[in-house]
Amino acid sequence: MGVWEKSAEAYEDNANTCRSIADGLVAGIEFIADMSPHNQERIVRLHEEGEQYARALARIFTSMAAIHLSESEVEDDC
Repeated sequence: MGVWEKSAEAYEDNANTCRSIADGLVAGIEFIADMSPHNQERIVRLHEEGEQYARALARIFTSMAAIHLSESEVEDDC
């Protein structure tokens, strides 16, 4: 495996981590909001915002992985 492939793999690992974080934030909304009803609205909003940012980062890392894989293919053709 070349440098580009290793880099793409690392970006995919980062993307998967971000997806896991987003999933955890979604799962935590109900649990945490129930524990703290006086801050429920704020907690839910923060978790939803966190999920959006984590999913956006996952998309960025997935795109970076695709770019690095395409660079690998170009390098292989040379």
